[in-house]
Amino acid sequence: MYERYSSSLRSSIILDTICKHVFLRGQAMGKRGPKADQEFGDQKVVLSTRIAQETRDALQRAANASGRPISREVEHRLRRSFEDDEKIVQTLGGPQMYAMLRTVAASMTFAASGSDDWLNDPDAYDRAFWATIKVLDALRPPGPIAPGSDWADRRKRYGIGFASVILEEVAKAPPILASPEEKLHPPQRLYRRIASDLGEMHGRIAKVKP
Repeated sequence: MYERYSSSLRSSIILDTICKHVFLRGQAMGKRGPKADQEFGDQKVVLSTRIAQETRDALQRAANASGRPISREVEHRLRRSFEDDEKIVQTLGGPQMYAMLRTVAASMTFAASGSDDWLNDPDAYDRAFWATIKVLDALRPPGPIAPGSDWADRRKRYGIGFASVILEEVAKAPPILASPEEKLHPPQRLYRRIASDLGEMHGRIAKVKP
């Protein structure tokens, strides 16, 4: 039954690397920037700053990978940085939950090592999946589980049902980061961020059977 439910949602929330520096100086100051896209609207304010060469190189690599112009990549990462890490932790259920999900993410990555692109490699992805199950089982609280086949079936249905609700909300969320001015409930903002970070994997969720 586990194969139906992707564990990629968790790792996409946790492994966020926030860029703290800004670079918006073009090679030719007199030239206009690229046409504004739907994610951020018009970029009319110029902001320039000195940054280390390795930061500039990292931004360029990220822009190349995402397909965004470098100015869009900078703004994308700046917007993400405005989200309070503490609020993310609280949304996830607190420090212990955050630590557990980091353990899951590290185990997934380690289990899938050897693959150049494990998120798109079925064999490596399956290894990461079972690594997740192992971590969750290892952290299971002590004590007996309520006996009886009826309770076992109910727990299974509840777990699958709740996961299906989250998957449905993420599938419906547009894969575009919400602006700080948008009035959204915290869960909606989180679903938008997950959808944005999932990239091409966002389309897979709609294929998951309830």
